[in-house]
Amino acid sequence: MSDERLPDEVRELLDGFEGRDVPLASLSTERLRELTEQHGIDSATALLYERILHTEPHSGWNRRLAAWTNAGSNDLPRLPATLVIVPGAFWREYPATGAGGESLEEPARRLGMEVERVPVASQGRLDENAQTILAWLRRSRAEHVVLVSLSKGGADVRAALATPGAREAFARVRAWVDLSGIVSGTPMVEWFAARPLRRLLLGLVLRLKGHDPGFLTELGRPRAVFPEVPEDLRILHLAGFALRRHCTTSKSRRWWKRLASGGPTDGVVRLADVTALPGIVVPIWGADHYLRPLVQDSRFALAVLSTLAEDLRLPVTASTRSGSVAGEPG
Repeated sequence: MSDERLPDEVRELLDGFEGRDVPLASLSTERLRELTEQHGIDSATALLYERILHTEPHSGWNRRLAAWTNAGSNDLPRLPATLVIVPGAFWREYPATGAGGESLEEPARRLGMEVERVPVASQGRLDENAQTILAWLRRSRAEHVVLVSLSKGGADVRAALATPGAREAFARVRAWVDLSGIVSGTPMVEWFAARPLRRLLLGLVLRLKGHDPGFLTELGRPRAVFPEVPEDLRILHLAGFALRRHCTTSKSRRWWKRLASGGPTDGVVRLADVTALPGIVVPIWGADHYLRPLVQDSRFALAVLSTLAEDLRLPVTASTRSGSVAGEPG
């Protein structure tokens, strides 16, 4: 993607930025923290965004995504697979957050996909939800699965991949689309841990609302290396690249401000952690952790799934059928 394709805001922030042609692999958490101190969080975020769009394999995939975005919704491809949604935290209690992935259902069906949802516990521990995901995949009748996780759902999928028997359960999973996943944890856990009074107040508020705060402590930075994944599993990480003015809620603005001194963030995760994961990164400029408004934009979801359909090239056959699990609602 040429510089002309970058948002004006990004080009303005990088204007006069010396040494910007650095390898993406060199932009570690430590290096981005240094760049934030030297040039400011906005310029450091713009640099990471620009480097992703100029580095393969991210560059080529994002070019094709842009082409589908500009093409509109005419002549859509078919994606003969079942879209299986792994929701985020509190998806049952607070459906308005979109953590249940409901906005993805209509675009997926336009591409001929069946849509199912793994009934993970909305406040479930990682091991508990990992077992739920694996059990669901083993019982599914879907011939091809595109797994989509939202926020904490990304941590649940990572835990599932690290569980014995994962390779067999994931045998029919052709792609994992990670939306704002807390796959490498969130430094907000460390922030609260260093402030006992705030941690106590947060736990009290959650308990008063009937929630168990225990599962949140698991979302600190994982110590284990990323689990081995099947070679043919396509992995996409959609991540918001936000400046403070892009944050859509008062909470996201507060959290973004708390994390900004450590380098680029969507308000919950460190973006350097996302680029270190296996797979392709799809950076979304001007979106925070909630990926608004794009996550509610059916055109963008259609473009992502259409680009994925090009990658997978799954044949449409008579045997392609619903992935429903007996006894589970869609």
